Amino acid sequence: EIGEVPVVARKLLGRGRGRVSLRVTRAFGSFALKQPRPILIARPSVSVTALRPGVDSCIVYGTHQLWSFLTPQQAVELVEHSLRLSRASNPDVEPADAAAEAARWLV
Repeated sequence: EIGEVPVVARKLLGRGRGRVSLRVTRAFGSFALKQPRPILIARPSVSVTALRPGVDSCIVYGTHQLWSFLTPQQAVELVEHSLRLSRASNPDVEPADAAAEAARWLV
């Protein structure tokens, strides 16, 4: 959960920074941001989406950094393009593998 950072935590983040963003893989281990009171709350946001057979081939999810760089439509187009290219060379490619290949182009 990202929000306004109390004064006690601003020294950890640097002068003048009133908001914090954390990488998903590091968020739960940031002990310094949990003391003296919880600044980071490990309460996930969960949603359920049913995939439509023959229509949906994958789910694209990412951190706020991804979504500040790409729109959801751009992400879908990138994965679809990568999937088409991958299937041209290997008709049995898994959508997840094509999505991983698409992600490599973003790095």
